[in-house]
Amino acid sequence: MPFATFLPALLLLLLAFALVAAELFVPSHGILTAFAAVAAIGSIWLAYKVTPGLALVFSMVLLVATPVVFYYAIKIYPTTAVGKKVLLGGPGTGAKGFPRKPPSSSNWSAARVWP
Repeated sequence: MPFATFLPALLLLLLAFALVAAELFVPSHGILTAFAAVAAIGSIWLAYKVTPGLALVFSMVLLVATPVVFYYAIKIYPTTAVGKKVLLGGPGTGAKGFPRKPPSSSNWSAARVWP
């Protein structure tokens, strides 16, 4: 029965999305992205075994939803413990959240080399 492969295809699709989001939070150096790609390809392959039209739908969902999942993972990232340690305070703050010093004004006329 070809519809017996629909549930594993859907689960692999959700696993691919979860691995894409986890790539931001876990320092895996791209290994989770490789696993996400394998899960996505496996999901499309299993969906193709059900019907080629379903594989096309899964492909379109992957193309549209993967950037959306990554966007929301980036939006959540600053509120996590890892994000708070990695990111700086925001605009106008330096390291460890201290205000940045204004740039010093240089007296270029005093530094002239040529007369």
